[in-house]
Order: sequence, then C-alpha cells, then structure tokens
Amino acid sequence: MQAMPPGSERENCCDDVVVAVCGRREAYVEALVACTGDAERLALAASSGGLLPRVRRILGFEAERRARSSVTAATAV
Repeated sequence: MQAMPPGSERENCCDDVVVAVCGRREAYVEALVACTGDAERLALAASSGGLLPRVRRILGFEAERRARSSVTAATAV
C-alpha cells in the first residue's frame, strides 16, 4: 500500500464534509479547479499530481477503479 502525502487525509476529510453539506460533487470540483492558478491547471493536465487525485476521489473514480481491479483479480483466481 502506498503512503499518503502529508495532509492528504485531512484534505480528504474536508472534501467529504463539503460534499456531504453541499451535496453536489461536481460543483465542489468546479470550485476547487476555479481556485487554482493557470500554471497549476496546466500541470494538472500534464501529470497525475496535485489536485487530480483529489478530484478523482471526490468524483468516485478511484473507488470505481479499485472495484474493477477486485473483480478482475477475483475472476483470475
């Protein structure tokens, strides 16, 4: 299992609270992206660092990918 960068657990908790209160994942992601500068947006487009893993988690893409990996592993056995 990969270690989480410092502060990411706190960010995850805050993201979860905002989504629970706001109820609109997409609106929250739009707000996060709007708060980033142009340089960070370009970096996000070119890499998987920074905000991108956070956005994927908020939108549920990481959970979806893990579920698919589990099914693939189970069928391979």
